[in-house]
Amino acid sequence: MEIENNEHVAKQTEIEIAAEEVLMYRAELLELDRKRQSNREGLRALQKMDNDDKVWILLGQSFIKIPVEKALKAYQQEKLNIEKKVNECRDDTKNKVDLLCKLEGAENRLAGFNLKSLNQEEAKTIKWK
Repeated sequence: MEIENNEHVAKQTEIEIAAEEVLMYRAELLELDRKRQSNREGLRALQKMDNDDKVWILLGQSFIKIPVEKALKAYQQEKLNIEKKVNECRDDTKNKVDLLCKLEGAENRLAGFNLKSLNQEEAKTIKWK
């Protein structure tokens, strides 16, 4: 009886750890989405400015005055980095949810949810009638 209880406790502990990891990844996705939105706002504000102007931007813990063109490039690079992190986090979240479902014994519940959307290059190769 005690062995069964220990196995049950170990199984429940494993499920709880997997569930905590899923919640952690979801919280990270929310934080990355906030960063993406603030980056988008900053990028849009810079696009409205004249290219001859200089702007103050925060890099690390220092404010630096740089031309708008360089700031735009930095913001666009940051946008790409954030999008890459979001995609990685989404993939990791899907994997952790899969693991959680397997641990809970509900593998069939998420059948078909591991689909990935087409990127721009893949979508261009499809011929629509």
